Amino acid sequence: MLYHNLKKHEQPYSNNKDFQALGTVVESILRLSSTELADASEEVLEGVDVGDLLEELRAIISPSLEESGVRADWEVAAGLPPIRVNRSGLLQVFLNLTKNSRRALQDTSNARILVTAYALDSSVVIRISDNGPGISSAERLFQPFQPGASSTGLGLFVSRAIIRTFGGELHHLQPAGECSFVIEIPAMVSGDS
Repeated sequence: MLYHNLKKHEQPYSNNKDFQALGTVVESILRLSSTELADASEEVLEGVDVGDLLEELRAIISPSLEESGVRADWEVAAGLPPIRVNRSGLLQVFLNLTKNSRRALQDTSNARILVTAYALDSSVVIRISDNGPGISSAERLFQPFQPGASSTGLGLFVSRAIIRTFGGELHHLQPAGECSFVIEIPAMVSGDS
């Protein structure tokens, strides 16, 4: 309520980055707390080719990765079944995960991100991994308002919520020398619309 009341005043808040970040947090929480989130997402879900969407991701992030000195490798299986998702929502999750990886790799020599996608049973799995230092407090990883986050501390929380609206799941794995986020989304079966 305080945010919305202050928002009514043009100055001095409209150009303040902290105020804008607060707005992002407030609006995200309102969206996530809405019982209409799942219903709204059902209306815009479509059959998406993961390979095509990952090519779009590659085109978007390659320049910033190259500029940061991060090598990106892509291992996307051919002929993946389509998944029923909101295309822009899934792309936003991919962008968030790769941005987090790029940030984690800032002080890493031979920095590398690996994006893999493959079919597993009746699901499509997308794994975004990096060879950065990993995450020290993984038990709180998907909780909102994480200290030390680059902005609102909601990125992974919101990403997991988005994936769950598609009937999928977002996991974190941290084998030695690697930090990975794994998205698993059910594949469409014939008859799905």
